[in-house]
Amino acid sequence: MMEDRLVMSTVNGDPIVSAFAMIDLAKAKPKPKPAAPSFTATPISTTQVNLSWTKVSGASKYLVLVNGQSVQPKGLNKKATGDTISNLTPNTSYTFDVVYVKNGRKYPEASVTRSTLPLPQPTPPPAPNWTATAISSSVIEVKWSPEPGTTYVVSGLDYGAPGWQVINTFSSNYDADYIYGLDPGTTYWFNVTAQNSAGTTAGTPASATTPA
Repeated sequence: MMEDRLVMSTVNGDPIVSAFAMIDLAKAKPKPKPAAPSFTATPISTTQVNLSWTKVSGASKYLVLVNGQSVQPKGLNKKATGDTISNLTPNTSYTFDVVYVKNGRKYPEASVTRSTLPLPQPTPPPAPNWTATAISSSVIEVKWSPEPGTTYVVSGLDYGAPGWQVINTFSSNYDADYIYGLDPGTTYWFNVTAQNSAGTTAGTPASATTPA
């Protein structure tokens, strides 16, 4: 848009019209801000989020912020089109921003808020895979395959009292129990139960007979 402006000057203090000037008002308008890069944030684990953005022509580098804090102070290479943010807290909301630098200036942030994946809910342990074997006339070995984070309870039927009685309890660092002081030529029944924070799973009772 062009507009005429009257230009005034003075001679001996008297105002004199000297000329008209053409002023291009369009040039005085501020330039529109560049658009923020197209940007997505995708949770890929309980502690990681994958960031992806479209490349901006002329950008010299990209800055990634998590909750307003830069995670790469020096920025990412101009060829970068994504980044993976790790060491986050499970099931927590984070705001991710991408800023690009062009001609030494920082341009608009693309902002996305996402939550990391929740931790999987614990489930009861599988039924123990175990055996009972007489290794002498007075000793029976009870052996199982341990799972991490699981407690194992060895029980005996009519062992010192009527019904099933707990003999020993073991962490997942152990895979066997040895039952001593048994009578020769006698059949004994045992069972192994697995326990964790989510519940208890009993194995199948089995017997072993000590040699006479």
